Amino acid sequence: NVGYARTLNNVHDLSAVAAYRYIKSENSGSTQDLKDQNTTLRLNYSYDKRYIVEASLALMSSNRFKKSERHFLGYAASAAWVISNEVFMRDAGSVDFLKLRAGYGRLGYAGDTGYFLYRTAWSEDGTYSFTPGYSNRPAVFTRLGNPCLSWGYSDAVNVGTEGRFLT
Repeated sequence: NVGYARTLNNVHDLSAVAAYRYIKSENSGSTQDLKDQNTTLRLNYSYDKRYIVEASLALMSSNRFKKSERHFLGYAASAAWVISNEVFMRDAGSVDFLKLRAGYGRLGYAGDTGYFLYRTAWSEDGTYSFTPGYSNRPAVFTRLGNPCLSWGYSDAVNVGTEGRFLT
């Protein structure tokens, strides 16, 4: 992780965080090695501790999908207004903190997706002998592949308020 934070002219608060994560889990036997990679960037800006915006990007990669589908770009953006820091709220003694916020994002998920599910699979099933000294190992259909298999994702909307009163 790498972070940055700075305040300019006592009213502009800027911050950024970039992060990188790589996981490789080696499996023995017939299981494929797990390889996941995430790169994220989060940017924040606040003006006079009243108006706040945040944006995030996440580039995720997984070897659970075919090469053309291995990457997913997730994103999110939000905005907030801290009403309690406005001049007209300074005399509101019962309101200690009041904020309105809204955000939207597209979130990706690879989760428990199995390996090679985009391929049709066959396996050998037993041995049959038709003549002495000759055996046959027949192929058996195991799974129909889905060439369109890709990341699961959801669009999320978050709208809310935060507040502290009479504290």
